Amino acid sequence: MKSILYAEDDDSTRTLVTSFLTADGFAVEAFPTADELLEAFGRHEPDLVLLDVMLSGTDGLEALARIRRSSTVPVMLLTAKGDDIDVCSGLALGGDDYLAKPFNPMVLVSRVRALMRRVDYDAAHPGCQPVQDDLTCGNTRLDRRRHAVYVGEQPLLATPTELRLIIFFMENHGEALSRQQILEAVWRLPDGVESRTLDETCRRVRVKLARAGSDVCIQTVRGFGYRLTELE
Repeated sequence: MKSILYAEDDDSTRTLVTSFLTADGFAVEAFPTADELLEAFGRHEPDLVLLDVMLSGTDGLEALARIRRSSTVPVMLLTAKGDDIDVCSGLALGGDDYLAKPFNPMVLVSRVRALMRRVDYDAAHPGCQPVQDDLTCGNTRLDRRRHAVYVGEQPLLATPTELRLIIFFMENHGEALSRQQILEAVWRLPDGVESRTLDETCRRVRVKLARAGSDVCIQTVRGFGYRLTELE
């Protein structure tokens, strides 16, 4: 049974969402504050974290930032409708997906299931090449056996979504990839992911590669998509 830690300060929303997720087979621990969720997270890491952004006290974005200091667990954010600042900030901090309020609880359950399917698929299929065939682009290497990316000898700390994105780019090194190609390959739910999710994830990965000293970068192909290239 997949476990979820969920923070939402509205009692009725928290109860409703918890009941829908529980009915779908998830083990849910729900909290009215982010601090309580973080305390539970420190005791045991769940399969997924569900965070409302607008929480009293420690808000959802700060909670996400704290989680990302030590974990790549999938995180879905619940944001106020039309609040682009929160959405972009959340994706920049390492959020894997988001859903704007108000939402249908059944839609939320579907998005949670889709995110968990992607994580499970990656664990069961660590790359479409034979296990022994690693990929190297400059000083950046994909170790298929470990399902990890290294810059030099140092592992790159990446969320599941970021790792899927890097692997897809490395498997298509130098090729211009359309936005639709990337959405289908990485998120596997093209009609449920907005373009800013792709853009923010690419931006986040660019920063991580640069900070790690990688000599490859994600280049924007204007009006089309992105490609992975080596720095000159």
